[in-house]
Amino acid sequence: MLTAPVLLLGGLFGPGGFDSNNSPLVYILWFAPIIVLMIYGQKFQAWMILGDVSKSLTRLKTMKETARKEVIDYIKTSITPASDPSERIDKFLEYFAIMPV
Repeated sequence: MLTAPVLLLGGLFGPGGFDSNNSPLVYILWFAPIIVLMIYGQKFQAWMILGDVSKSLTRLKTMKETARKEVIDYIKTSITPASDPSERIDKFLEYFAIMPV
């Protein structure tokens, strides 16, 4: 004789038992990710894109700081200026812009 939990689980997995492709549990397992991705798919995509943009901006900032330090060191060693060139280089870097086409 079957107990109540076994009967309930048998109904959940359909008449064929655990191996049935027509069971309600299989339908839930197939449609749940589709519904979740329909609702939150754009948020996941935006989150991934913002992560990539953040990494790229951090990389650009590191490149800018490295280039600034190299230019200052080069000017200090090769030209030997009377005053500190850092302020003038910073002004030049702030002035520099790529004009739109």
